[in-house]
Amino acid sequence: MAPRENVAAAVTPARIVLAFIAGVLGVLVFQFGLSALFFAAGISPNAPFPMTPVPPFGVPQSLSAAFWGGLWGILLMLVFAAHARTRPTG
Repeated sequence: MAPRENVAAAVTPARIVLAFIAGVLGVLVFQFGLSALFFAAGISPNAPFPMTPVPPFGVPQSLSAAFWGGLWGILLMLVFAAHARTRPTG
């Protein structure tokens, strides 16, 4: 088994920003896009891109979901970076 390399070497600020953007876009395009398709087909009564304010800051629900999607994107990038750096090479 190969020695563990430093995971922090693969995690750069640019990759963190890209992971956040990917998570935000994933929520906006795929989650709310599928929600729009379900709403248009009459499968779901919930309209896509909800703008109801959520506590504690009163931001729209869709922006809150996109923000949390960005944080999940960063976490997923960290998990993938750790896995890529710790698996055996030979």
